[in-house]
Amino acid sequence: MRPTDPIYRNRLPHLTPAGGVFFITFRLHDSLPQAVNRKLYQEPEQKLSTLKEQGPTDLSQKVEIAQKRSFAKFDQALDHKPFGECWLKREEVAKVVVERLWEYHDRWYSLQAYCIMPNHVHILIDTSSGQVFQKLSVIMQRIKGGTAREINQRLNRKGVFWQKDSYDHLVRNQEEWLKIYAYILNNPVKAGLVNDIQHWPYSYGCNEFLAE
Repeated sequence: MRPTDPIYRNRLPHLTPAGGVFFITFRLHDSLPQAVNRKLYQEPEQKLSTLKEQGPTDLSQKVEIAQKRSFAKFDQALDHKPFGECWLKREEVAKVVVERLWEYHDRWYSLQAYCIMPNHVHILIDTSSGQVFQKLSVIMQRIKGGTAREINQRLNRKGVFWQKDSYDHLVRNQEEWLKIYAYILNNPVKAGLVNDIQHWPYSYGCNEFLAE
């Protein structure tokens, strides 16, 4: 049996079983004002603490529900009047992220969809179809660590580039996959950046289930 990442507490709760399909969002370090950051982090922390006090019964399901609610608030805040330097809106920066996402495709996962927004990134990956199994936590460390170094060099800057935490959600079935797939590709339209998803240059969708 392949090893699994446990539920853990690093500000946000995570449930990452081996070989799962995951919807992941990671964002720039300065993507939200500090006051908003603190508020959005405190709520899931308090919720997780309450869930643990209630005992282990259905903890995974309760964590997942809390995680979804936390993400909805984060994503709304990220899309509403993008905050910070928004480095990802620059073509040379977005291309670094795209190249790194494809670098691990087939090796550690199947890249099924992505969308690079001005201050955050959405990806959909299947970790069961890679040539070599790798934990999701390691995958994200490699993606974020490698891109941060290269982008900082290109921008001639120093300091933290990505926010430490990422949001990850385990995709349970095809119906949920389709909803998340559409959500990722429609994000630029929803945020008012373009009128048609075809006009956004920093996105990709594999159409895996759409032809069925």
